[in-house]
This record gives sequence, C-alpha cells and structure tokens, in this order.
Amino acid sequence: MEIIINFVPEVYLGSALIYFTGPRSFNKFLKEKAKKINIDTFREEFLKIKDLDEKEIFYLLSLPYIQPEYRDNWDIYLNLKNSSSFNYLLKGDLHVHSNFSDGISSIYELVKYAVEQGYEYIGITDHTEDLKVAKGMRREKILEERLEIKRVEKLFPNIKILFGVEANIRIDGSIDIDEDILKELDYVIGSIHYNFNETKEVNMKRYINAMNNPYITIIGHPSGRKIGERKEMNIDWKKFFIEAERTKTFIEINSTLDRLDLSSSLAFEANKYNIYFSISSDAHISPQLKFSREYGLNIAKRALIDEKKVINTYNFSELQKLLKIKRET
Repeated sequence: MEIIINFVPEVYLGSALIYFTGPRSFNKFLKEKAKKINIDTFREEFLKIKDLDEKEIFYLLSLPYIQPEYRDNWDIYLNLKNSSSFNYLLKGDLHVHSNFSDGISSIYELVKYAVEQGYEYIGITDHTEDLKVAKGMRREKILEERLEIKRVEKLFPNIKILFGVEANIRIDGSIDIDEDILKELDYVIGSIHYNFNETKEVNMKRYINAMNNPYITIIGHPSGRKIGERKEMNIDWKKFFIEAERTKTFIEINSTLDRLDLSSSLAFEANKYNIYFSISSDAHISPQLKFSREYGLNIAKRALIDEKKVINTYNFSELQKLLKIKRET
C-alpha cells in the first residue's frame, strides 16, 4: 500500500484539511469563491488562508459548513433543501452472528450489548448449512437457535429480537435452506460466499434468481469485496439496482472494516433508485455492533442517502411492516 504524507505549516492546517478531504471539483469551486474576496492560493486550489479552522474558512467564503462525509457530492449537497435528512439514528442492527455459527459472542452477550447501545431491536442472522467453514446451521440447529432466542427474550423485555439467517446464494441463485424454514423466519439475508470470479452474466443470473425469491429480504455485502484481499465481483450494477427496485429487495451497507460494502460510490449510484438500505455491522463479537454507527453511517452520508431509505432507522413496528413488503406482494 502506498502512503503519502503531506507536511504543511500549522497556520495552514485548516486549508490543508479542506484541500485533502474533497474532490478536485470541490477545491476548484472554493478557489473561485476565494478569488471574489481576493484570497490567493498556493498551488492548484490550495487556499492560502492562515490561522482559521475548516468551519471558519467556510464562513469566510459565505458557505455553510460541509462535513467531510458530504464533500464527494458537494454540489448536490449544497442544493438540498433539507440536509437534516442525514441525521441518522440507527435503532437496531439486522446482521449479527452468534456462536451458533461462526460468531464468538453468545446471543445473550449480543443482546445485552445491543441494550447498552440503546438499540430498540437486534436481528440474529447466523450462517446456514452450505458454509461449513463458518459452522453453517442445518435445520435442527436453526430450530435450537429459535428456542435460545425465546429464552433470551424473557431476560431483556426492553429490546425486540428478530430471528433471521444469512443464507448462502449458490452458483445458480438458489438458497441453501428449505422454503418451509424460510417462511418461519422474520427475514433472510442472502449473500454470496464463494465463486467470486464468475463472469458478469453468471453473477447477474445468480443475483436475479436470488432477488426473485420472495423470502430473500436483504442482499448482504453485495459486491463481495474484501479490502486488501479480494476485488469486487464482476456485476452489472445498473441491472442489479433495477432488479432490487423491481423485486423490493433491500441492499446492505456492510460496516465490517474489511468489507465496507457497498462502497460509498456504489451506494451513491444505488440511491438513484427506489431502494431501501440496511446499515449493518455483520458483527461476530458484541463490540463490533459499534461498526454500523462508526463506519456504515459515513458510507450512507457520502452517498447522500436519505434516512427514510434506511430501514433500521425505523421503529420496531414500522420495521416489521417493511420486512413483510416483499412477501406480501
């Protein structure tokens, strides 16, 4: 990994932060604003403004402060009538693994931590049988987990526990769990976990078949990338988003540090469609529940996704209705 370290005099730190946290088009825009009040630049668009922090520089240029997360799409952000629609309040997490599959924490520990985070609900979604390496659950273990969830529910009356699974999407788009089990779950995450190097045609057929399954509620970590390990799959994203919109399938923004999937650029493209998102931690140990608020939210902000399109900003009763939309159409 190539790392570039830039040294600047401390008096120009505010200018440097702006310069290095926005696209070139944003810096050019600020340069034009600066010209009008006779502020010079160093090289290119680096504003020559001393001893002011970022907020003070925006004020000097007669602009509202734009947080770094919004600067990728600064021009759209500036023209929004209501920027408060990005004040996300996540009320739960819908992608969480326990020690029933490859997680470390017990369901009790996960729920206890979610209560401490102030969550209204949590969804337990362990792997199903194809993923032997992740201790994927067969039918008997899924039923056993349901009983454990009912036991833990009695211990935590102030939080709702949803019972789902993360099912594997096979090479033909079928799911590794029988439909009679799927019907009994609150929702299902469908994810690809192997055969990442297929052609675009194979991958699209795979995803389209999965999204047409009425019980697949959310597509998990859609691009399949692992940062520093594996590139995203070959996918026709326009077709993918159109199909998600048509089938009323939700799309995950996975907040795990080696995934961050969808990326902010893909999430921005997805946001052009009538698609709902789930910002999820994909936690495998209870402290990872923080990932959604610490990382996933920033992806949504950079993509300018309205909080009304994020299903886990809704309260529990509203969420239940959203999770049933696809099955009832």
